[in-house]
Amino acid sequence: MNMRKSFIRLHLPALLLALTIGAATAVPQLSNIRAMGDAFAGVYPINNDDELYYMTRARDALDGHVFLTNPYLFEHKDGSPMQFWLPDYLEAHATLWFFSDHARGYQFFDFLFPAILALLTYGIAYKLTNSTSLALLTALVLHLGIFFEDFNRAPSPQFTFLFFLLFWYAVVSYLKSPRRYFLAIAALALGAQFNFYPYHWTYTLVALGIFLVAAKFVYRSFALKPYAYMLAGGGILGIPYFFSLVRSMQNPFYKESLMRLGLIHTHTPSGMVIVAAATGTLILWGILFSAKMFQRDILNIFAASIAAAGIIAVNQHVLTGKNLEFSSHYLMAALFGAVLLAAYLAGIVYRSLAAQKKFWGTFFLIAAGTVGIPFSLWRVPQVVAKQSVPTPTEWYVQTYAPLFHWLQTHTPKESVVYADQQLSRYIPAYTHNNVFYTREANLFFLSDSEVKERFVISTFFQKSFNREFVLANERALWGVHYIDERGHERQVQKIKTLLHRSTALPPATPPESEITDVVRLRALVEQEGFLAAAERYRLEYIVWDRNREPTWHLDGESYLTPVADIGSFTVYTFK
Repeated sequence: MNMRKSFIRLHLPALLLALTIGAATAVPQLSNIRAMGDAFAGVYPINNDDELYYMTRARDALDGHVFLTNPYLFEHKDGSPMQFWLPDYLEAHATLWFFSDHARGYQFFDFLFPAILALLTYGIAYKLTNSTSLALLTALVLHLGIFFEDFNRAPSPQFTFLFFLLFWYAVVSYLKSPRRYFLAIAALALGAQFNFYPYHWTYTLVALGIFLVAAKFVYRSFALKPYAYMLAGGGILGIPYFFSLVRSMQNPFYKESLMRLGLIHTHTPSGMVIVAAATGTLILWGILFSAKMFQRDILNIFAASIAAAGIIAVNQHVLTGKNLEFSSHYLMAALFGAVLLAAYLAGIVYRSLAAQKKFWGTFFLIAAGTVGIPFSLWRVPQVVAKQSVPTPTEWYVQTYAPLFHWLQTHTPKESVVYADQQLSRYIPAYTHNNVFYTREANLFFLSDSEVKERFVISTFFQKSFNREFVLANERALWGVHYIDERGHERQVQKIKTLLHRSTALPPATPPESEITDVVRLRALVEQEGFLAAAERYRLEYIVWDRNREPTWHLDGESYLTPVADIGSFTVYTFK
């Protein structure tokens, strides 16, 4: 009993910090809703651009489409999934255990999961440093200083990253106390990573590979068998993912869909921030080791491995020639690895100073806090204030609520609705309907030709359709492929500048031939007419927002019949 009380007393500050981080993530959104007063009609504020996309995936899972092959387009509801689907499915159904709708449940998850993530980060840092102060500071830096705005999005990274951290907590716990249940937890967490998020399990395998090779090289007696069992267990749990991956790779539109997701072909190193963070902490590791401030042991090999993995994971395309947004998708895992290594090294310095004189150890902790706490907190008030005040868009989308209610109660499930670009992003998230097209629809398996045709038809009533309009809607047509190429070219320029070999590179805008093809397709569709062009796809309803799209002028279209007027919205069916 005394040990339990001592444990609670020792780690109570960590629990309070975790609850504070959870509240800091969730409360601003509640304040935003409260600021709207009676105007809030159930369309929740969006603080992260992809949040609406994940809410749509959740709605599709609740509508019975387990594999989320395309939450937007009726014709593509069956088939193989482009991306992971299990975390969306689990979270969406979990919300209905306690809440009336998934959007409200996700608000609760904005408190719950950031708090759990902070506790896991604290736990790993405490295992590495044996210092509650340094572990608290590590959690503070990572969850408030660096990634405060990232963990308010479910399920990725809010839910998926939990299993990434759980894996490393289990491994470091096993290193300090080799009990089999830690390996079992690690195997479960690894299996979840396989099924939840590819960038997490690939980073984990790289880090684990570095660790096992280095540990075996340094300690010939190091036992690999326990880790082999753990890998086997995780691999067995990951079998469904690999079957799904093989099936997806057979999709006829696999390659062109990956290009829209950001695949670029290059052997040039990337991820300068990740490489700099990992290299900096590894150099510091080498300096402290050379100064004999610590001896080689399994723990410092482990700490170095999770940081070093960032350099390899983000640059695997140097060998493969295929880069799929590695710099952005590996950033979180890599910076966690670098900061955890920095925390481990800070623990070494602290213990060394404290061994000489307690005052110096205390002084070091105060100095670390003097730097780390302001770094962690300086942006928090700005972010909280920004998220607590409704934006003009958040005010306006409340007018969508009566329309959503009408669609939900008066249209058959899986009906297809044609609407303006903004409204088309919301309809699948809040109703059981699909849409004719929205830019997020091209994140799934689709041919490039269908993407272009749907886009052109979906903007048929747009009066000015020219080169500038096409470029302004680049993501709706080509995804992020050319955007990522531009980013990569800028990084190449930076590298060449460092090497004093800078050369001006042309911007990687979509090729003029591609732009011309889209403009030409628009002319052909105009000549054909909306009705004839749209008949190639399923379409039951058109919603006209007279406020946002006053130039549509659908009242005179002979093939349409108005069936409802809801505020500024008119709903039409086809005669």
